[in-house]
Amino acid sequence: MSFAAPRSPRARSMTGLAELCARALERKAPQPAIEFEGRWLHWGDMRRVADQLRASIDACGAGPGAPVAFVPRNRPSAVAALLGLIAASRTIKMIYAFQSGAGIARDIERLKPAVVVAAAEDYSQELLTVLRTLDIAAIALTEMDAAAVPGLERVQRPAQSAASTPPQIEILTSGTTGPPKQFAISFEVIARHYVNTTPISAAQDGGRSQPPPTLLFFPVSNISGGALGYFSAQTLREKTIKAD
Repeated sequence: MSFAAPRSPRARSMTGLAELCARALERKAPQPAIEFEGRWLHWGDMRRVADQLRASIDACGAGPGAPVAFVPRNRPSAVAALLGLIAASRTIKMIYAFQSGAGIARDIERLKPAVVVAAAEDYSQELLTVLRTLDIAAIALTEMDAAAVPGLERVQRPAQSAASTPPQIEILTSGTTGPPKQFAISFEVIARHYVNTTPISAAQDGGRSQPPPTLLFFPVSNISGGALGYFSAQTLREKTIKAD
């Protein structure tokens, strides 16, 4: 999977993470964004997924501060969803996608989010049972679309008011000493330490106009893969990324 951006990287001043993601999604629709399985998807495709996701969350009755559990696979729709959730200043609770349906269901039962966003095939019977029991809304990602899961379009509990704490992303640890655990990082910290860094110059890159690709081997949801750093610092600084 390759991430493409304009050919003229430039340093940005300190800007909020949500604003940076919103800017990324506002790029011209025909502009190439991601190469996946031999074909290019464009920023218009990315924006459509983000807009569909935002509309489904707004319609489900979850308040602006209600947390969203995100079960991302390494696919363009997950990247678009992540950018959309950050642009909307949503607190995101990452859940490891590469586990059993029962494992995902246990994580949801433990975290009790207002909304779950996951690939359509990850809605196992175990997960659906937990969602119905806890009255949690659910949104399914297909190839490049996002839509509410039938019967789980709305949060049945009272809408939550805006949280008093700033938005954050609960990234997963590597899980080397046990199951992956949530590790909260605020948008402010991410913007300061991942985004507001100096881009590689042509001189540092041996005079080439483009920096070399960065390889991403680990799942989007896992902190050991550095996915958040790549998506925020690299993509939003208009670099090119290659990922497996």
